[in-house]
Amino acid sequence: MDTKNGGPTKGRREIPKVDLECVWVKAGLIASKVCDLDFDCENCPLDAALRLGFRGPREENEAVIPAPGVDASLAGSSRTEVRERILDNFFHQLEQFYLPDDRYYFRAHTWVQDGGRRTVAIGIDDLAAKVLPHANSVVFPSSHSYVRQGEYCSWLVGSEGTIAFVSPVTGRIATVNEELYGMPDLVRTSPYEKGWLAKIELENLQLDMRKLLPRISANARYRKDIERIRRRLYVHTGTDMPTAGATLLDGGRYVENVQSLLGLRRYVELVSVLFRP
Repeated sequence: MDTKNGGPTKGRREIPKVDLECVWVKAGLIASKVCDLDFDCENCPLDAALRLGFRGPREENEAVIPAPGVDASLAGSSRTEVRERILDNFFHQLEQFYLPDDRYYFRAHTWVQDGGRRTVAIGIDDLAAKVLPHANSVVFPSSHSYVRQGEYCSWLVGSEGTIAFVSPVTGRIATVNEELYGMPDLVRTSPYEKGWLAKIELENLQLDMRKLLPRISANARYRKDIERIRRRLYVHTGTDMPTAGATLLDGGRYVENVQSLLGLRRYVELVSVLFRP
């Protein structure tokens, strides 16, 4: 601070500042500092040293040893390369989704269990579970509420948005999965077992079946959904790569996921298209 003139010294900004803050301060690896480069991380020698593990001058062709906790495969990668690697990893995970044979699937990625019973369990499928962010809570309508196929029947609440799930069948809610009140992340970690949403007393399953898909048909449709999400994410990450490259968590390790790449709020907006009826 220029105490004589009562304003900041030219070319220097005090930390912390909400919109401009050194990524290494955020990571907790260095104390609050003044930046002489106006937060131009690309040309910051401190940033380069911390990312690659500074050991003094290197001989030509000497291998770079990354700092502890930093993914060696990302060292020296451009922002575009990091972005593409994150997206490739994300979609590789999505393509491994699993659909059990004993369920029927609705287009908005919910399932109903095939058991020949009047009251049936419903939940979300594994592809939906793979895209969900961390959940803070789950909200259900009251017991005995009436829901129609394709209408919203539960909501997953996170820190940066809410994702609504639709019912794959028409009927009355007999019970909800109360275990989710204490462990809402079971929806995404155990979508077919512990993370079921509710049990519905069916009204007319034969009518509902017109819009339900067996596993093989659902598998083909969901592959198209993955390509739809792929197009959306590639478009929105084309210019949205954070200026510091791969983001960091406390402790200085890379966060290799699309949620960090886009920002959680934007990510939730983009993947919510999967759950629309």
